[in-house]
Amino acid sequence: MRRSFADQFERLDREVMTLPDALYLVSRNESMCRGGVTGFAYAFNRNPTTMAHKFDAGHPGHNLNTIELMDFLRYVSPEGRAIVLDSFHAELGDSQWFSTVPYEEEAEVELLVAGASEVLHAAADAANTVASHITDGRIDAQELGETRKLAARIVRVGIGLWRRARHVHLKQQGAGVVRG
Repeated sequence: MRRSFADQFERLDREVMTLPDALYLVSRNESMCRGGVTGFAYAFNRNPTTMAHKFDAGHPGHNLNTIELMDFLRYVSPEGRAIVLDSFHAELGDSQWFSTVPYEEEAEVELLVAGASEVLHAAADAANTVASHITDGRIDAQELGETRKLAARIVRVGIGLWRRARHVHLKQQGAGVVRG
C-alpha cells in the first residue's frame, strides 16, 4: 500500500528520508518549492518533463547532475534545503551540515539566551521522543529516522550556540570592550 502525499509530506518534518524520497517530496511541496518541479525547471530554463523525471525515482535513467542539484538547493526554501541536506548527509553517513546565515543585529544577551534555549529544547525534544519510542522495547526504521533527525538538530543548535557566542565576542572586540 502506497502512502498518500499528505502522509509523505508529514514525514518530511519528522524523519530523515532517503535522498531520492526527499528530493521527490520537496520538489512537489509548494511551500518549499515555488511552482514545484515545473517552477524550478522554468526558473533555470530547463525542460519541465525531463526535470520531473529526474526527481522521480521511478525513472532510473534520469538523474540530477551536480549543477542541477545545486540550482535546486538555491531555488527551494531554507526548510526544503534543510530536508535535502539532512538526507544527503545521512546517505554519506559521516558528515553533518549546519547553517552559516549571519545573525541580525540583536542584543547580545538575548542572542546568547536564545541559543541556549534552542539547545535545551532540542535536547528535551530528542529525549522525549526516544523515550516514547522505546516504551515498546524496540525502535523501528521510521523511529530510527526520526531519532537521527533529532540528533542532527542537537548538533546543529550546539554549533549555532557556539557561533552566537563567537559573534558576540567578535562584536565586543570590535567595539573595544574588554571583559575579564
